[in-house]
Amino acid sequence: MDLNSYDWRKSTRSGENGGTCVEVAVAERADA
Repeated sequence: MDLNSYDWRKSTRSGENGGTCVEVAVAERADA
């Protein structure tokens, strides 16, 4: 899992619900 990409995406997409959605999406992709 790429914590750098994960953390960067989370910070970049910090929104009402965008952050959460992107968090899961990135985590799934990085772990896949």
